[in-house]
Amino acid sequence: MKILVFIISVTATIAPVSVLAAGDTSAQFARCIEKAEAVDPKILDCMSTEWERQDKRLNEAYKKLFRSSSSSQKTRLQQVQRLWVKYTEANCGFYYDPEGGTSARQSAAQCAIDARVARAKELEGLIKY
Repeated sequence: MKILVFIISVTATIAPVSVLAAGDTSAQFARCIEKAEAVDPKILDCMSTEWERQDKRLNEAYKKLFRSSSSSQKTRLQQVQRLWVKYTEANCGFYYDPEGGTSARQSAAQCAIDARVARAKELEGLIKY
């Protein structure tokens, strides 16, 4: 049992670093993570910058979709987006365990980034050109 706990804790520490640059995050994020060389404070700086980048992308997609929506859809979009924000904050907040150290901070930050990437893609797909 102790070996299993050790393997899980090692995997939880290594996995966030190895998957950080995967998916639909920016190329700048991938380069930043590579340059961080698994140094936690540097990784967290990269994550903070990527969060800002993806949050901006999400806000731009939301504004474009809002402008192209009918009056009734605008109201619904606002309601849905507010619920999405509440859910995302609660869900990603769950990942952060104050006793979990840097790994928990990275997991919570990655959750927030991934959520913004997914939501931005979703909204971008709904925008009427």
